[in-house]
Amino acid sequence: MELLEGETLGHRLRGGHPTPATEALPVIRQIAAGLDAAHSEGVVHRDLKTSNVMLVRRASGSSDSAEVRAVITDFGIARALPSAVPIAEQPTGSGVIGTPQYMAPEQLSGGEVGPAADVYALGLIVYEMVTGRLPFEGATPLEAACKRLKEPPPPPRSLVPGLDGRWNSAILRCLEPRPEARLASAGELARALDRSRPIGQSRGRWVAMFAVAAVVLAVGLGASLLRKHGTAEAVAPFQARRAVALAGIVPDGDLGTQSWVAPTLGALLQLEVATAERVLRVIPAEEVGRGRRSLGLKDQDLPSGDARKRLGTLLGVPTIAVGSLRRLGSGQLQAVFTISGTAEPISASFQENDVLEASMLLGRKLRGALGAPEPADGSAIAALRPRSILAARRYADGLDRWIRSEYPAAVQAFTESAAADQSFYPTHLLQAWVWDEMGHRKRARAEAQLALEAAARLPISARQLAEITIRMAEGDESGAARIGAQLFDQFPDDTTLALVLTER
Repeated sequence: MELLEGETLGHRLRGGHPTPATEALPVIRQIAAGLDAAHSEGVVHRDLKTSNVMLVRRASGSSDSAEVRAVITDFGIARALPSAVPIAEQPTGSGVIGTPQYMAPEQLSGGEVGPAADVYALGLIVYEMVTGRLPFEGATPLEAACKRLKEPPPPPRSLVPGLDGRWNSAILRCLEPRPEARLASAGELARALDRSRPIGQSRGRWVAMFAVAAVVLAVGLGASLLRKHGTAEAVAPFQARRAVALAGIVPDGDLGTQSWVAPTLGALLQLEVATAERVLRVIPAEEVGRGRRSLGLKDQDLPSGDARKRLGTLLGVPTIAVGSLRRLGSGQLQAVFTISGTAEPISASFQENDVLEASMLLGRKLRGALGAPEPADGSAIAALRPRSILAARRYADGLDRWIRSEYPAAVQAFTESAAADQSFYPTHLLQAWVWDEMGHRKRARAEAQLALEAAARLPISARQLAEITIRMAEGDESGAARIGAQLFDQFPDDTTLALVLTER
């Protein structure tokens, strides 16, 4: 028996700080190798946890690249497979063997326990390493454990936005409630993580940045990308566009039951202004939202010229548009927009049930104030707009939830938006990206296919973005990048796409 001198993984993680992927991966590889070795001999650990992993510093001069050796300990309750005795019949007093915080659902419910339970526990350990916490919390360890019987875990990326998408997906696969839906082995998890790139050059970041650019590009490229008048004509030489950010619409006073109008109108205007693609480069709402949060800017701060200047500097955008919304009485509302560098504000008054028409009117005014002429053919813009207020409201809610990394809530909102208007392309496209972020590739592909079908009357760019989404869901990143490069050829000043393609 070997005497191990070092610390447990649990002791190292006690501060609750995320472990960098480059530091976590060598430890994960070794734990996975140890589990695979045990499973190959028909042994299931059944109580894998951070306190049962010893980290032993290697001797100087060791040929191994990992600084520490990770050793799985405490196989005291491990048992060989197969066993004729159900886990619930084992003599434990409670009928359940293991540590509640790290137990798989089938262990908690007294079901049959196999290697998949150890894969689940390893998924929890990796989750804890990269986020600094376990996915399920409660007043007691057992209460937290019971949550996994009825609740999905929050995606790791909702806690660590920069986490590689493959890590996010692989961890969530380990935490599937059904054993057969999990990764087949611990080694498969290690191989999935090995295929990823370091944080900062990750598939997850590539996914996220394409997602924030997706809708803007889809409506922004417009019919001018490929104008057809009987035969195709050459596209005019590209000219650098005016960069603009819509920072949001601030309620001026208590809007009461009409409070939904501000975010809904803001989301619709993001789409409307982006249609002036040859003149304006609209910063995606996700980038603006993250910029606001990083600066600690709340709604009430936005009217301040200093706040807008700080936001513009952070985003690298000289033009910031900020709206306000107030009640006028008799159910009427007034929206007023102020644009940096423009003297005259833009306004429109409307009833809340006319918010779709108000977005069209304000969209035209904003485009004009920003120096963008109206397109000769408005059919592409019309095809993009939602057909119902409910579809618009739920889309705006989904967009806000997605920006906040509240993925399950975003999916719910987008689902309700699509139910209200099956032809609303942005809802399908962003829902596909959310599913991908959550690690559900099949659902992402299915939703992307609906986006492709909804894009039938939209510019070719919209169809290309749906195809990018499908390629990503299928794991064909090279194919997705090729299509992205075609888009970038049309708009080489798009910094989001430039960064995406550079990382490829």
